[in-house]
Amino acid sequence: MQVLLISVLLLFLSVGFVIAMDMVIGLPLHESLSNITSPFLFMKMDEVITLGFVMIYVIGKPIILHFLSKR
Repeated sequence: MQVLLISVLLLFLSVGFVIAMDMVIGLPLHESLSNITSPFLFMKMDEVITLGFVMIYVIGKPIILHFLSKR
């Protein structure tokens, strides 16, 4: 469970750093968020399915292990 929380924290920190760097060079927040999300808008269906499975595995495994270890 700690690995999941650390991963989410690192995700938010990296996104925040990218947004801060875009603000430093003068891009508005809307443009910065557009730059961050644009790679995901042009993914093919097989890439979306693969990303979905990876996300389910990365998020699901620590949660399942956490609940199994409480028993």
